[in-house]
Amino acid sequence: MDRSSTQKIIFAVIIILFSAGYYFIFGKHENVPGNAVEEKTEKAPDVALEAGISEQGTIVDGSDRSEVASGTYESDPGASEKESQAEIPASPSVAPAIAPPTVPSAEPPITPKKEVSTIKNILFSVPFASQAPYGNWSDARNQDGCEEAAAIMAMAWVNGTALNAKSVNDEIYKIAAYEEEAVGTFHDTSAFDTAETIFKGYFKYEGIEVKYRIKIEDIINELEAGNLVVVPTRGQLLGNPNFTPPGPLTHELVIIGYDFKTKEFITNDPGTRNGKGYRYDENVLIDAVIDYPTGSHEKVVEEKTAMIVVRPSVK
Repeated sequence: MDRSSTQKIIFAVIIILFSAGYYFIFGKHENVPGNAVEEKTEKAPDVALEAGISEQGTIVDGSDRSEVASGTYESDPGASEKESQAEIPASPSVAPAIAPPTVPSAEPPITPKKEVSTIKNILFSVPFASQAPYGNWSDARNQDGCEEAAAIMAMAWVNGTALNAKSVNDEIYKIAAYEEEAVGTFHDTSAFDTAETIFKGYFKYEGIEVKYRIKIEDIINELEAGNLVVVPTRGQLLGNPNFTPPGPLTHELVIIGYDFKTKEFITNDPGTRNGKGYRYDENVLIDAVIDYPTGSHEKVVEEKTAMIVVRPSVK
């Protein structure tokens, strides 16, 4: 082989080697259809954006997420404090980073001191007298002597005198005789006739007043004013167990006090020897009060209540 042929062969080999090297270096990674190295896939979603947070961590407009994991709230650094609070409402469960302005507390209300009741029971010291001091209930003057006995007790309180069985019994008989002359009977006397005939006529005492259509409060008011109260009643409605059943049709007694706790009137009831300081429920007593007419147990024509107010002194 001559020199020229040898050169041609060497040149051809060089060309072939060069082409093969080029292929391996530059043509191996080209995407040839049907011969791709990697499968084409969809780009993965941006989790931060779906959560409503941009890559910088700020809250994205239109997002319903307003809370950052740390519990603080992000805002535009250039925005004012007021604007930041207005744009990003605070979650009810997380306190805002900026505390609201402190409002001076109002003066605490002044609690009024509890009033302590100073009301005490009312009770006057009134001498007691039974209308039958010797138990002589068969005598009509004693049997119907409640008005006389009530007046005797009231006047003993006014004058500050003591009472005994003899003086009381004698006085009842004297008053009964005076009444027969003045009004024709000693059996029953109305509130008006008791005041006019016994108090003003026999005892010559003017410190009395008759009041009609009274209520519980009216009696209490008079007692609080320092006055005794004499009331006519339907005796059987009082329900006093010391009375011989069924009890007196008409009956008069003296109210000497009142118990504010038990709501009872305290009386000197001449219809029984156990009548000193006898208590009646206020409703029981007021329901029994009636201004019965003068006479021998006459029928009540006009239903009205009444009381005789006895003042301690007219001096």
